[in-house]
Amino acid sequence: MPVIVTPAKAWVHVTAATSGQDSQVLCFRSVLVPRAIAVALFVILAVHLTNTFLQTVGRSLLQTNIRTALRRELAEIPGARLNEVTLLPRQGKTTVLAVVRSPQTLSPSRSHP
Repeated sequence: MPVIVTPAKAWVHVTAATSGQDSQVLCFRSVLVPRAIAVALFVILAVHLTNTFLQTVGRSLLQTNIRTALRRELAEIPGARLNEVTLLPRQGKTTVLAVVRSPQTLSPSRSHP
């Protein structure tokens, strides 16, 4: 007759059982397997969240560095200011879109005086 063992009663069942081998197998299946599954899921989730966090921090640092460099360069052009910087991942590369407000037309190849 099968015996239902809860994690809290596992030790009592193991010590009180008449057949040590059967109770050990039952204890392993009822207690350790669910915990092993939970630990495996926790490890997978931890790796995923760590990877996502590192990517987010990396994007934020890249965007901050780009914004700083553009503001430094735009400070030399009278009336020009940086309005927005957007990072777009495309085909494994990151494309930067920057919106600049200026009283004069600017182009990417334009060198400032």
